[in-house]
Amino acid sequence: MFEESFFLHALGWAILNSFWQMAVLWIFYQFITSTFNNLASSTKGNICSITMISGFAWFVYTFVSFHAQSDFQQFFSSFNGKVFAIDKNFIIESFNQYLPYISFIYLMILLFPLLNLIRSFIFLQKLKTIGIKKIDSGLRVWVNRIAQQIGLLKPIRVYVSSLISSPITIGFIKPIILIPVSAITHLNSSQIEAVLLHELTHIRRNDYLMNFVLVLIKTIFYYNPFTSLFLKEIDFEREKTCDDMVLQFNYNRHDYASTLLFFENRRNEIRDFTLAATGSNKLLNRIENIIHKKSTPDSISNKIISGFALLMIFSIINIFGIIQKTENSPSLNSSTIGFKYPFFSAKSIKVQEVSSVFYNKPIQTSIQKKR
Repeated sequence: MFEESFFLHALGWAILNSFWQMAVLWIFYQFITSTFNNLASSTKGNICSITMISGFAWFVYTFVSFHAQSDFQQFFSSFNGKVFAIDKNFIIESFNQYLPYISFIYLMILLFPLLNLIRSFIFLQKLKTIGIKKIDSGLRVWVNRIAQQIGLLKPIRVYVSSLISSPITIGFIKPIILIPVSAITHLNSSQIEAVLLHELTHIRRNDYLMNFVLVLIKTIFYYNPFTSLFLKEIDFEREKTCDDMVLQFNYNRHDYASTLLFFENRRNEIRDFTLAATGSNKLLNRIENIIHKKSTPDSISNKIISGFALLMIFSIINIFGIIQKTENSPSLNSSTIGFKYPFFSAKSIKVQEVSSVFYNKPIQTSIQKKR
């Protein structure tokens, strides 16, 4: 049953290709940020977000392209480039047999992150209505004044919540800032203002909307390790941008850093679709940046990860086949199928007779060099 589903075959190809595709994009991002190492955090975050979204678009394009092929011959003849020789049994038994099952398992496991999204949505609705009260009038006036000063025209609602332990922002059209009760009882007015300014910066940058898109991509790419790398980088640069805005208003650096540590020590699980002042990772790096200390191990780890990603790409290329010489190469026999890989250029070949590979029917091929 699964072997006859072209949808599952196309999805399987898209899943497998997404590993090296996201690896290529991760290396591209590391190259850009390493070459232009003076980029602002906001620029780095935007580049990283666009790159990750491009990876998802690449995944969709791969799926649609494979699904649009009406037969196996059309699939292989769509590539341009150097010739690979792959034993037909490898194609039939490995790809035709196992890809549909890989896709089916992927879809089954996908139910769990989808359920997590639903729980997060329910949790958000609960946060908006239960255990909240308006913040005092003085802070409301301050929020409205600062919002206009940084160019925010939409109305901002600020509440104190008993259900959270770290400040968060919810919503895009009608944003809501929630402050935990502990902030009112343990922090001074300057520290509270710094946290509110941090959240207002998220709203001005439309980070909630971008975070919503990235959470959906993370859900679909739950199996891809490079997705986690992108999200951690985006989260760090996004939070660092908001930290820089707070520092531009000349709030005390050490007080602000201690405020972030205060919330981190009390932070419980932060659900998807929310933006927390402490972020979700690399808080120590942010604090070191706030108090003007440098941190180098993270950049070194990124280079190591990029090296492994590059190695993985070449390994995958080698797994797909052996690159044949375009001239003076021995003739391929009938037990191999030649096709063109899209990243290399060479003389093309012609596959003349291919019949219903995806249904495990016999294959007869003859390969001719174009003249």
